[in-house]
Amino acid sequence: MSVLITKNSHDLIRRVVFDYMRHGYCRISIREIPPRKIADMERIDAKIQETYRVTHCRMTRLRQRRNGEAAIVYLRFQRWGVLLATDGRCPQEGREQWHDLRLRPLTLFGYCFRVRQDGTYS
Repeated sequence: MSVLITKNSHDLIRRVVFDYMRHGYCRISIREIPPRKIADMERIDAKIQETYRVTHCRMTRLRQRRNGEAAIVYLRFQRWGVLLATDGRCPQEGREQWHDLRLRPLTLFGYCFRVRQDGTYS
């Protein structure tokens, strides 16, 4: 399975900022999974991965980026699912509300992060 399930909110933020934002994953979409669907988390994770062609294989993501497609990764902490994408064409383009971290900061679990004009992040 290609979903990264984090242990706590700090681990999720660390992965987003240090593992992905610095590699060009500047678009983010956050979804809260309803409490009534908690028992079905594996099926939900699998559906999201299939819909957005999520992979944690670096070579596959590199090929996607070279072909003009967005490379997408999926992380989850409890009921919170986070999709991170690079620039490029995205499957199901109009379906998600993507926040571009280069245009405006995002607050998640009490942390505010963004990508600055010079490409650095905070």
